[in-house]
Amino acid sequence: MALPGQNTQDESQDESDPGQGQRETDGRTAASSPVRPRTDRVRLIQHSTLKLRLQLRIKDLRSLLDRDSFWARGRRLGDLRKMLNGSQAVVSAWHGSRLVGFGRATCDGVYRAVLWDVVVAAEHQGQGLGSELVTMLLSHQLVAKVERVYLMTTNSAGFYTKLKFHENHGQKLMIREPENSYNGKREPEPYQQ
Repeated sequence: MALPGQNTQDESQDESDPGQGQRETDGRTAASSPVRPRTDRVRLIQHSTLKLRLQLRIKDLRSLLDRDSFWARGRRLGDLRKMLNGSQAVVSAWHGSRLVGFGRATCDGVYRAVLWDVVVAAEHQGQGLGSELVTMLLSHQLVAKVERVYLMTTNSAGFYTKLKFHENHGQKLMIREPENSYNGKREPEPYQQ
């Protein structure tokens, strides 16, 4: 059983209690985890392929995204489940039973990875938790092997620069919004607790 403040993974555990019972699944101890143990009773979890903990607490994830991000508000519960299933690396941070941080990555395991939806609850910002979430994503077995990791940010370039990301002026971000996206053609489902 992990002690408070240790980083863990979530396979083969009681998925109903995010604050208890996490353990490593690859033979590593928490001390050898690529992310240092936290001392403020926040637990970082690198999720297994199934992401059961977050699947069972999907409303908590939506609450975090609605409350502490501007780009991910109003996402549908079913779409969040699909998002988790399509992400190769997922990490979360829990303060007791409360979800206070989240991040994910998609990647091909060889050439490219993209970080998405790195979010930290407002009351936990400025304490290094965001850096630890990103570091844990970058150390994921698939993400760590790629040649290049991308991310997009609107107002956090300074934060990512401290983590050795840099702007690439030789590339231009291009966006295509399908007709069925949230661009006014499809209403997000109403928020319910």
